[in-house]
Amino acid sequence: MRPTHYFLLLALFCFSCQADFAETNAVEQTAEMKKADHKLFHATLRQHLNATFNKDINALEGMMSPDGMMYMMRPNTPVIHTTDSYLEYHRNWFQDDSWRLSGQITDSHVGTDVGTAIVDMRYDVPNKNGKSYWNEMVISYVLKKVENKWYVISDHSSSKRKSSNSK
Repeated sequence: MRPTHYFLLLALFCFSCQADFAETNAVEQTAEMKKADHKLFHATLRQHLNATFNKDINALEGMMSPDGMMYMMRPNTPVIHTTDSYLEYHRNWFQDDSWRLSGQITDSHVGTDVGTAIVDMRYDVPNKNGKSYWNEMVISYVLKKVENKWYVISDHSSSKRKSSNSK
């Protein structure tokens, strides 16, 4: 083999290695971005939950989408379609000091621009019409990313089981 052939083979090998390194580096950067996005998604959802647990309407308002999109579905309650309606519902609910919520995130899927999460929640009212009342629920949340910030755009709850004195 001629020396020029060796040089060409060596050059091709070097370029091939650089391409592999660049591809590996891009994959690692994408994985790091996804990991950071996942953390930000969960941090936003935890802030939303804490705002609800603590009846903090100002903090809750910070989680709402700037485009006004928000859907809330609850049993025996009209569907809410806007952030303003969602905040008004919570503003009224937060005035009632008799209830407590607790819960934890049990599952999530975080995409590029939209993510979902499932939260197991327990709603307790120590004295509802003279009796203790509780409701164990599952709540699905949808969050949408706008300009690298996550916002809650859907909140849908269903009862799994509740105390017998639900009236």
